[in-house]
Amino acid sequence: MFKFLRQYQGWILAVFGTILLISFLLPQAIQGLSQYAAQTGGDWAKVGDGETVTTGRLQEIQGELRILELASNAFINLLGADKDPAYWYLLSREAEQAGLVGGPGSGEQMAESMALQSNGALTATTLIARFQGTSGFNTQQALQTLAKVQGVGRLTQQFQTAARFSDVRLRNTAAKLALAVDADLVIIDARENGTEDSVDDDRSPIEDATLQAQFDAYKDQLPGTGEDGFGYKLEDQARLEWLVVDREQVKEAIAAGAGLDPIEMRKAFLKDPTRFGAIKLEGAEPEFSDYRETVQQVMADEALDERMQAITKFLNDQIQLPRRGLVREDGEFVLPEDWDDQRADYQALAGSMVEEFELQQAPVVSGSEGTLTAAQIDEVEGLGKSRSSKFGTRATTASEYVMSAAEFGREDIIPAQVGISSPVFTDLDGNLYLFRATEALPERVPGGLDEVRERVETDVRNIQRFKRLVESLPELKKEAEQSGLQAVADRFGVDIDFQASIAEANPQFLRFGVKSPTRISGLDSSTSVVQQIVERAEQLDYTVPSGDLPASDRIFFVTDEDNLVVVGVQVAAIKPMTQESWRELASSQGLFGIMATEETAGDLLETFSLKALRKRHNFRYVDRETQATAEAEDMASEDPAPDGSGDDQTADATASTEQASS
Repeated sequence: MFKFLRQYQGWILAVFGTILLISFLLPQAIQGLSQYAAQTGGDWAKVGDGETVTTGRLQEIQGELRILELASNAFINLLGADKDPAYWYLLSREAEQAGLVGGPGSGEQMAESMALQSNGALTATTLIARFQGTSGFNTQQALQTLAKVQGVGRLTQQFQTAARFSDVRLRNTAAKLALAVDADLVIIDARENGTEDSVDDDRSPIEDATLQAQFDAYKDQLPGTGEDGFGYKLEDQARLEWLVVDREQVKEAIAAGAGLDPIEMRKAFLKDPTRFGAIKLEGAEPEFSDYRETVQQVMADEALDERMQAITKFLNDQIQLPRRGLVREDGEFVLPEDWDDQRADYQALAGSMVEEFELQQAPVVSGSEGTLTAAQIDEVEGLGKSRSSKFGTRATTASEYVMSAAEFGREDIIPAQVGISSPVFTDLDGNLYLFRATEALPERVPGGLDEVRERVETDVRNIQRFKRLVESLPELKKEAEQSGLQAVADRFGVDIDFQASIAEANPQFLRFGVKSPTRISGLDSSTSVVQQIVERAEQLDYTVPSGDLPASDRIFFVTDEDNLVVVGVQVAAIKPMTQESWRELASSQGLFGIMATEETAGDLLETFSLKALRKRHNFRYVDRETQATAEAEDMASEDPAPDGSGDDQTADATASTEQASS
């Protein structure tokens, strides 16, 4: 027996060692297999008539979401489907069931389109590799995900353009859009001081509670962005200093110098007479004496241009010298503590230019007394109108440059920074400007009412005055009918303005699917006023000349709460749609596009909401707790948005679907 064991001990140890190793690892393997089965073979949800969606499919959907994060589709992001596996699964499933999702080839086309939009920064191959690395998918899976994104875009586009309309409905819509009204208008603005005495203005102090309520309602909004244009959030502001090189002073300095050499002037003329407007005739050469003044003027202008270019280079060089050796982090200079002492001193720079360029006096150096908003910078004489073409094809204004500073949290390509001088800017007269922000105050919510009390009180008085104007409309209408619209205009100290062809749509653009309503001079936004005027004009008899209509019909008043104005209207002429205009509109797709967009935009978000998709596809989670949470969210979503944000989202959705299939 022992001889047997000694003879086969190697085999025995190998067998028993293997059995021991298997016994040791078997529980872990069983546990791992169980976990894998739970992850990939378990049920995540039920959909349709009982079709099971496994947890393995859920893992694939989560990989698709990682691709969506990089692809960044505007409409899908707006819905929030790029964050929720169930949302994306149902949205892409609906596109697939509609037959709008192509194969990997469609995804490859989308990748190529995305590469083109990157302006050469990326290639389709690079993008696909990035999608694979992010999601863990192979090439076919990554391309199929992109094809789904494209399919969802097609689905939403079809939803918006699939509406059908009867001939009568199209004609009525076209008639309303094409109806034009000529009218005399009296615009009474409650924000203008001239209305105070005319509406028995209340000069008594306003209670703090009323001011506080107004402040609380709009303290988080910037001026001009809130309802009726109210907003008390303090805008980005900067304190500036600048140096101005006056072109006329440089011109005077050149003229006060040695002047132009007559010999050089003659040489330049003989070399190229056409440069100075001379005309060559056969057998006769132009004489220098005949063009002497022109030559002198042209060469003086060229000398001035050269001098201004030299000054520009000098200034740019001087402001760059102190920056040498400074470290950059994320595109910004890391400024030392003594930077105020190191940076270019504008006063010293102006003094050095007197000798350098033989100026008769030093350029002017100025600074703002306090911090300025972008609008206030635009109002600074000279500086506000200066421009630079250094930052792209479109000229950059001084205010745009300042407000692009990193301290304001901007991510613009303009490398502005507090304490760093701008490149040289130029205005329309050719004057040069060098400037920098010395302090930046980013936008913020005021610390309290007292910080913006004057603005709040002005707005509250304007609102109260507008309400009194609206209350006085019956009286104003009666006065206008008896004494004419001019009497109302005189009462408020305003003019009567004639406005031709007031319409909800411009016929020239309507056939292309663009409404472009009439812009009424004197109103920041006139869409509401135009719509009200057209609706009132629709009720008039087109067959009767406007002058023969009763004054009570052709004279009326409309209100615009957004602008806090009351507009008096006296119809001079009504121009309905002609048969020729109808035939032209009916033969184009523009009218169909406008009607489809307007009628479906309001339902777009609701139609493709997660709640609606779950209901259409009979989707329910297997996990009871998750399903209960989803049902609770559905009930909560039935309450209308109290702040009216739904309208804004609908507008965003309409704009986003234009890019959804790109």
